[in-house]
Order: sequence, then structure tokens, then C-alpha cells
Amino acid sequence: MRRGLPSALVVLLLTAGCVAPRNVNNWQPQDGSANSAYYECFRQAEQSYATALATGTDGSATVSTDTNDDVLCACMRGEGYALRKATTTEMVVGVVTSPIWIPVGALVVIGEGMSGLPPKRWVGCP
Repeated sequence: MRRGLPSALVVLLLTAGCVAPRNVNNWQPQDGSANSAYYECFRQAEQSYATALATGTDGSATVSTDTNDDVLCACMRGEGYALRKATTTEMVVGVVTSPIWIPVGALVVIGEGMSGLPPKRWVGCP
């Protein structure tokens, strides 16, 4: 039990300050139609992408789908929903853990630029 506690604590601290658009509970107002609007927008935001790798004379290609968060945000705004603001506790945890997540976030952004995936919004909407 003690071995898993530090790992769980690190994961909790790294994700506590995020208000990401890919969570239906982060959209307001939370009325009876929020879930259906979110999942309809989520479906519309699915995009296909392809990656190819050339190795010597052989090559491989894959086609996958991922969610374009810019499209998700625009659709939800069009449906009358707004992404909630981070709570004070979330902001404090984000500031305290910033020495960890800022360098990790920079590496993630650099890696995403090379992947060909649709853009992700880790926090907020444009």
C-alpha cells in the first residue's frame, strides 16, 4: 500500500489544477442536456489522422482517430456551454506543482507537434 501512495499522490498533484475540455463535468451550466450536448460535440470533434514511417525499403502507415479539442470547444460554446474556471484550490496546487508540470508540459507540446495528431487543450479553450 505504501509503495502506491507516492505514485498516486504525484498523479493527483499533476492533474489537480487542470480544467480540461474533455471532461463533461467541466462544462457549465450542468443542466439536463449537458451530457447529450457534450457527447454530440465530442463525436463531431473526432478526426482521422495518418502517420507513416519509412524504414529502409519497408514502410508502415497507420490511420487512427483522435479528438480535436478546438472543434470540441467551439461546438460546446455554440450549444451555450462554457468551460468552468479553476477553483482556488486547483490554482494553488497548480502553482505549487509548477516546477514539475511546466517542463513536462513543454516536452509534451514539443512531442505533439511532431506526431501529426489534432491539437489538444490540456487547460481551457481558445
